[in-house]
Amino acid sequence: MSIIEPMEIHPRVRGLAALLAIVGTLTVTSVLGAALAWIVVVLLLAVNGRMRKHLKFVLTFVLPISCALFVVWWGIVGAPPGKLLRSAPGQGAAFAGLVSLRLALLGGLSQISLTTIKPHRLVSTLVAWGLKGELLVITVSAMTLVEEIKLRGEQVLTARYARGFVQRRSFVSDLMQLPFILRPLLAWVLRAAVQRGEVWEQRGLLKRMSEATCPEGLYSPILGAFYLALAASWFLFAMVTRFA
Repeated sequence: MSIIEPMEIHPRVRGLAALLAIVGTLTVTSVLGAALAWIVVVLLLAVNGRMRKHLKFVLTFVLPISCALFVVWWGIVGAPPGKLLRSAPGQGAAFAGLVSLRLALLGGLSQISLTTIKPHRLVSTLVAWGLKGELLVITVSAMTLVEEIKLRGEQVLTARYARGFVQRRSFVSDLMQLPFILRPLLAWVLRAAVQRGEVWEQRGLLKRMSEATCPEGLYSPILGAFYLALAASWFLFAMVTRFA
C-alpha cells in the first residue's frame, strides 16, 4: 500500500527530471555515489509504495547479472576494461559494482518516472512529452501489455495445474512450464493486438488520444521542484566526478 498518493508532478518536469537522472546514472564513475543515489531511489520508491517491486526487479534481474560481472571482471579478467589482465582485481570489482548499481538505478528511475503516473493521466503525460499519433498509441499499448501478459500467463499456468499436468507447484515447476506457456501467450498477443487495433480505429481513439492535453493547476510545484532538484544535483555530481 502506498504511504502517499502517486507523485503529482507536471509531466514536463517529470520528464526533465527523469532525463537528468538517467544521464547522470550513465555518466557517473563513483561507486559510492551510485550506491548513495540508489539508496535515495529506494527510499522514494518506498514512500510511493513501490519498493517491493523494485527489490523483486533487483533480485531477479540485477543480481544474476551482477554475479556474472563480478566473476568476469574480478575473478577472471582481474582488471577493468582497458587495463592489463590480472593487473587490478580491485578495480575490476569496482567496475562490476558500478555497472550493477547503474542497472539498479536505471530500473528504479524508470519505476519512479512511469509507474507513479496516475492511469487517467498517462495519455496526457505522454502527449506532453511529445508523443503523438501512432507512436502514442503504441507506447500506451506497450505499457499496459506487460501486466496483461502476466495475467494471461498465470491463467495458462493455473489451467495446466488444474488439469493435472503437474503434480506439485513450486518455483522450479513453474519454470519448467515456460515452453508450454509461450505458444498460447504468443497467439493471444497477436490476436489481442489485431482486435485492439480494430477497436481503436472504429472508435477514433487515435485522434482522441492525440488531442489529449495536460491540465494545468493540478500539479504541485513544490514537489516538482524537489524532484527536479534531486535529479539536477545527481546530474551535476556525475559530471563533476567524471571530468574532475
